[in-house]
Amino acid sequence: MSTAHRLRRRVSALPAHKGRRLPADLKEELALYARSASAEGAGAGEIARRLGVSAPTVRRLLRSAPRGALLAVGTVELASPPLRVMVPGGLVVEGLDVDGVAALSRALTS
Repeated sequence: MSTAHRLRRRVSALPAHKGRRLPADLKEELALYARSASAEGAGAGEIARRLGVSAPTVRRLLRSAPRGALLAVGTVELASPPLRVMVPGGLVVEGLDVDGVAALSRALTS
């Protein structure tokens, strides 16, 4: 039995009425399935048909994050813009970072 079929059977076993609340464990499983199917290119209507719920329910499931879940993030290193410093005596230094300007300043004063 496929995951979608198993979830659809669980949904259909619930009392049918507008505004019904899904049990938390079922809601989490539906959200995981919906995210996976969406990542594979299925739209909310198609996912709703597979699961036996409405398209607005699928959209809400896609927007929800699992409780306590960590989301994968990436990091990027931001480069600071090049500095333009005028040192005493009128010398203009461009293109160095802060450490480079400090090193140059030490070298010029020693």
